[in-house]
Amino acid sequence: MLCRYDENIRREVGNWRPGFVFCMKASQDGPALCLLHTENGVERLKQYEPSQVDMAVEFRSIDAAFLVLSGQIGIAQAYSQHRFTMHGSIADCMTMVYCVERIEAYLFPKFIARKILKEIPQKQISTVSAYWHAILKD
Repeated sequence: MLCRYDENIRREVGNWRPGFVFCMKASQDGPALCLLHTENGVERLKQYEPSQVDMAVEFRSIDAAFLVLSGQIGIAQAYSQHRFTMHGSIADCMTMVYCVERIEAYLFPKFIARKILKEIPQKQISTVSAYWHAILKD
């Protein structure tokens, strides 16, 4: 959703080639979120083949994924603590980390974002608008 409303995220994701597949898994057998970059933006993949994934983030456990996704630790801290592994080109992985940090700034209130981000990026839409668009899936 933020690809449509945040120019910085749109620019980073726009560098991915059409057909690029990103997958985030909460442990080896846990739930996964896979996204496909198309000419029209980003779409969620309901099914995927592991061989078609260009970049993957795999948390070592459900607990590690929960710490990051609930805002208790940031993506940089989780990486430094070896709570997940990344597969893919380093350039693509860096764009993903940049996007995740921007997304964390939208998802979490400032008092949480200050704890997990080195710098809070400038938002292009309000947090309320971001949640509104995400809920309505427009």
